[in-house]
Amino acid sequence: MEITESRPRHTSEKPPRLDVTLADSLPAAEAYRWQLPPGWVERPATQFRQVNFAFGPAGEGECYLSLTQGSELENVNRWRKQMAQPELTTAEMEALPRKNIFARPAAFIDLTGTYSGMGSTPAADTRLLGIVRAEGDVTITVKMTGPASLIASHLTGFDSFIASLQLTPSFSP
Repeated sequence: MEITESRPRHTSEKPPRLDVTLADSLPAAEAYRWQLPPGWVERPATQFRQVNFAFGPAGEGECYLSLTQGSELENVNRWRKQMAQPELTTAEMEALPRKNIFARPAAFIDLTGTYSGMGSTPAADTRLLGIVRAEGDVTITVKMTGPASLIASHLTGFDSFIASLQLTPSFSP
């Protein structure tokens, strides 16, 4: 295709951003497909949650997909800190079990303890499941938290959600 016309940028238009990654430019509703596990309810996306769910009698369990930065080790250690657990070394990180996300292996963690997430009141007997994969300049995470007994009853849902995640055909590489 040959470009035969152009126009000057209008003063009300923001200049184009050329440094945006594909992952950062994908809106959740258009970028991803998944199978909704039984008992899960979709919540609106937020600034940091591209895909967002709640489950449990009062919605006290949550699971979400985020695109973030930092290494896999940095993200896992941030989650461990939220659960009042010591940081992992690089060797311990490499020994973590793997689960596939978008058909690629990702580190998997399963923690139980007192959860102190961003802006939340510490909650005892909380379980956190997490998947993290750094790829290029973006890190894909899926994090699930809630009362330990509730998370135990939704392990199959977590695994089926992870396995069902796909990019929509128009965004596939």
